[in-house]
Amino acid sequence: MGDTTVTTLEGREQAAAHPVAERTGPGRLRRLRTPRRPRLWFEILLIGVSYWTYSLVRNAVPEQRAEALRNADWIWRLEGQLGLAFEESVNHAVNGVTWLVIGMNYYYATLHFVVTLSVLVWLYRKHPGRYAASRLVLFTTTGIALAGYYLYLLAPPRLMRGRTSSTPSWCTRHGGRWRPAI
Repeated sequence: MGDTTVTTLEGREQAAAHPVAERTGPGRLRRLRTPRRPRLWFEILLIGVSYWTYSLVRNAVPEQRAEALRNADWIWRLEGQLGLAFEESVNHAVNGVTWLVIGMNYYYATLHFVVTLSVLVWLYRKHPGRYAASRLVLFTTTGIALAGYYLYLLAPPRLMRGRTSSTPSWCTRHGGRWRPAI
């Protein structure tokens, strides 16, 4: 059937016992690519600066309530022209279902903060390499939203005359404190 050829490993070098990355040593590129837990003091500082910036922007806007209401009215009319003005009818329908109104208002007031914070803490502790990227996305989108909030003032529907919203009535009935954004 043919000649069988047997080759031996004599005279050949063995394969590297360690990955190539370990042979390169602790270089700058390797340090940058290795996921590590961010420094806690830096994270706390970042949260503090972010909250300060948020407060600065939010407190700069209340003086322009009339413009915010004009912009909101324009958007409301545009939604109506495009056939997308269904928010008020949904609010009218839902206002009679007390357990749903209370549940959704609790969600709005607390849960999205709790879930976001919980996921960030979980990522920080269990997946530090993924935490920094997730934090960057959250801070970037929040920054874009703040810029939009500052540059294009917009009142929420609950502050517009003749609009229905469950939040103020729910807070009044259940002892909550409601402070309008503008």
